[in-house]
Amino acid sequence: MDQYKQAGCGPSRIARLLNVTGSGTSNITPQQCQQHLRKKRESNIGRECMMVMQQFLFMTALDENFYHAIEIDENGVCRSLFWADGRAREMYQNLGDVVVFDVTYRTNTFLLPFAPFTGVNHHGQSTLFGCALLSDEQEDSFVWLFEQWLQCMGGKAPGAIITDQDPAITNAIKRVFPNTRHRFCSWHISLHEDEHLRALRSSYNPGFDEQYYKWVRKSKTIEEAESAWKKLKEKYKQEFMEPLTEKQRNEKKSWKWLESMYEQRYSWIDVYLRDTFFAGMRSSQ
Repeated sequence: MDQYKQAGCGPSRIARLLNVTGSGTSNITPQQCQQHLRKKRESNIGRECMMVMQQFLFMTALDENFYHAIEIDENGVCRSLFWADGRAREMYQNLGDVVVFDVTYRTNTFLLPFAPFTGVNHHGQSTLFGCALLSDEQEDSFVWLFEQWLQCMGGKAPGAIITDQDPAITNAIKRVFPNTRHRFCSWHISLHEDEHLRALRSSYNPGFDEQYYKWVRKSKTIEEAESAWKKLKEKYKQEFMEPLTEKQRNEKKSWKWLESMYEQRYSWIDVYLRDTFFAGMRSSQ
């Protein structure tokens, strides 16, 4: 298992490889692999944390404006890390109107989500503002990180932030950055559309997509968008009698997702976001 991890395999792939090769005594789940790898990390955390501290001290000696923070749990185990060098902090003061925050990177020896804060400069080039390794993706972990961010950046919250559509991140932003405009990553939204709209597209396309995109992409005013949403529901939302067929159940699930997205429309549909500067960015990818 450890050799597969060193080769860059994640828990799911490690479990498949062990089960196919018969290396395990019984059927191994990805959760068991994750638990084993985390226990191994915890057994080495003291040495790893000391190495990180040494690196942070080295960076501080080179850069007096280097900022770092380490979250320690009740057992003295390192949970999360955050750091930003002096140049990144200065860049943020000048270019921090919009921040992209992404936690999809996991290829590191700590087995922790890697979370960079980025933006763009005046030439449209990506700029790194700070980095973090998080113990998990729970709301409290994001709250700790965003509070460290504020402390690092002199209390300056971003004007706008783009993230994945994650409830834990959303709640943490509301708690720590209450005046920051939050936008969901368009790339992740498109993935959710492919997953959740499949049943409706199968039943009603091409008409469904045409009306859906009138609401999501083609509306030029909020009034037009609201009208397009109303027509979408009137034309394609069906009321089914019990017992439901599988096809009807799938359509009902699709509408449950769609209506939840309507409630969050001010966080992802362009026409509802035009009052906020996003430097041309719509995605965290």
